[in-house]
Amino acid sequence: MKSIVALAVAAGSLAAGAFEVEQVFRPERFVRGDTNVRKQQEIDEASWVWLEGLDVWGAAIFTETRPKGLETVPSYFVKFRKDFDAVDGEPLEIDVSADERYVLLLDGKEISRGPHRGLANRWHYQSYHIGGLEPGAHRLEAVCWQLGEHAPLAQVTLRGGFILKASGRYDAALTTGKAAWRAAPLRNTRMTDKGNSGSFGVGSQCEVVGTSCLTEMPADGEFRDVATVRKPVKTFAGLIMQGWMLFPTVLRDMMFELKTPGAAKKGDDLLKPGTVVPAGAHVRMLWDLGDYYCAYPFLRTKGGRGATVRWGWAECLRDPKGHKGDRASVEGVDFTSGMIDTFRPDGREGAVFTTPWWRCGRWCLLEVRTADEPLTIEKVEFAETRASVEMQATFECDDPFVMSFQPLCARALQMCMHEHFFDCPFYEQQMYPGDSRVQYLVTGLFDTEDRLVRNAMTLYDCDRRDNGLTSFNCPTRGTQEGFGFACCAAVMHGDYAWQHENRDWLRARLAGMNHALMGFEAFTRADGLLTKTPGWNFVDWVPRWRDGVPPEGDSEKPNAEINLQYLFALQA
Repeated sequence: MKSIVALAVAAGSLAAGAFEVEQVFRPERFVRGDTNVRKQQEIDEASWVWLEGLDVWGAAIFTETRPKGLETVPSYFVKFRKDFDAVDGEPLEIDVSADERYVLLLDGKEISRGPHRGLANRWHYQSYHIGGLEPGAHRLEAVCWQLGEHAPLAQVTLRGGFILKASGRYDAALTTGKAAWRAAPLRNTRMTDKGNSGSFGVGSQCEVVGTSCLTEMPADGEFRDVATVRKPVKTFAGLIMQGWMLFPTVLRDMMFELKTPGAAKKGDDLLKPGTVVPAGAHVRMLWDLGDYYCAYPFLRTKGGRGATVRWGWAECLRDPKGHKGDRASVEGVDFTSGMIDTFRPDGREGAVFTTPWWRCGRWCLLEVRTADEPLTIEKVEFAETRASVEMQATFECDDPFVMSFQPLCARALQMCMHEHFFDCPFYEQQMYPGDSRVQYLVTGLFDTEDRLVRNAMTLYDCDRRDNGLTSFNCPTRGTQEGFGFACCAAVMHGDYAWQHENRDWLRARLAGMNHALMGFEAFTRADGLLTKTPGWNFVDWVPRWRDGVPPEGDSEKPNAEINLQYLFALQA
């Protein structure tokens, strides 16, 4: 299946016309092997680069000694730029990645977002075939950022970095470390705080002044030569080059579809393109999206110097006591908590406001305060993002209630399928083996491919530690230990053997599975029963159990629930 996006190219000093971008997949590598020891793939010939002096060190470590005010923790946005001439008749192929995230633009048009999340020892890159480039001058740009503690907890980082490998005669012109890339700092976007959404681990709110990092244009004089932060992989005496271990992604790019669903349900309707908010005004709108969405907001404005626009997201509205109710109702409820980003127009035309990470929910708040100039809201929309999977299976019965909640269940699962499985999109956005095994068992209703499943199981395998246990959550900057969820990770191998056919990939995972089972055995008594297993021995949120741990779950005595999990893992 191909993923092709036809993009129009802006006229001007760049070549006019159109080009096509197709995501392609490099040969999958099942095991680490000689990664970072000797060249394993074309991208190993490229260098990692960054803008010298902009580094968020130590962000990979979850620490309780960080400053109380998260606004004091640095985050950096950088624009990389390289002009090149298209080679007549030769398509361009690129491999690309970054730390933490990038948006890649060709002639001002977005062509890729990434990288697909992974671990330092399983860092992903994406690959693209670009055809139909008109002969003449073109510009490749990458907007990259490192948010550090402001990033979602599932976003790991080593340090700021960007890497790109180009094919054929484009190699010398575009490959980082060979080509003369230049970069400039971007200052319009600032991460602020976590907000009052009650969520944990989903990242910070942001403030954008003037226009977003995607459309911010530093002056030519601000661009300077990039610094190499890691050279190409070289072979010498089996030494492992430190840093990112690059692997080609197995995932298809996430959905990115612009839309404006639903309707304004209370307040002023700001959804009509071209709406003008007069000078000195304060308007407010509650927008019912009509369904749950994970999406990047996009607000396009003109004029309005000194105005402030607040765009908030919530799963539902609440009454004055904070209680939830009917998610479709606006009676007696209001937007009282959620993630709220702040956009500040500076009077320019063609301003575009967005966020570095997506938001989610059923309801949006849009609140505008203008100063001495009217603000034209040219367009309010968002780009829905998730794995591009739709319900394939059908089920019918004579119970209307069961039939009525099927769409809700299907939508809930879709909202938890992104670059990895999520436990939930609004409150945590982390992947847990206990959750992802259940998600895995029902993904076949949506997608006959096994890409998300293999990605999850591979990350769990690569996150295994010396005692065989997989993390309670992975990927993450705040690793938890837990025996029961490690058992769930082991059980998934048996699930895969029944449901899918990639035996070469599964065979590569069995060494890790056996290591886990051998590690579990270390906690058994002479009679074979487990006691005092490490970490959080969570089973479920039973009211009578402390923190979800069953009786004797942390003691020298064997517990039935934990031992049954172990038995199930062995059977699987």
